[in-house]
Amino acid sequence: MTLRSKAVIVGVGESDTGKLQHMTRLGLNARTVRRAIADAGIRHAEIDGLLTACSSTEPYFMPGSVLAENLGIAPTFAASIIVGGASPTVMLHHAANAIAADSTRGGCTNR
Repeated sequence: MTLRSKAVIVGVGESDTGKLQHMTRLGLNARTVRRAIADAGIRHAEIDGLLTACSSTEPYFMPGSVLAENLGIAPTFAASIIVGGASPTVMLHHAANAIAADSTRGGCTNR
C-alpha cells in the first residue's frame, strides 16, 4: 500500500530550547502541540490520534495519556513509542498508516 496523497502534515509546533527550569517535559510537549494545532488552523477536538515518545525523565508510564489529558483531548488512537533517534520518523509512519486505514481522521506526533 502506498501512502502517497493519503496523509499530509498540516501543522508544526516548535519547542522552546535552552535552560527552561520553570517547564517540565510535559509542559513543553503540551505547548509544542498547542502551537502545532494553531499552525494547522484546527481545533483541539479534531485531534483523535496522539503518538508520543517515551520519557526516561518523567514519572509517567503512559506519557501519551497524560499529555492528552493535559490538552483536553480524547484520542481514539494513541501510543507511546521509543526507538531511539528514529522515534519521530516511526511516529510519522504510524500516523500516516492510521490515517490511510481510516483508524483516525488526524493525529499528532510529539517528540
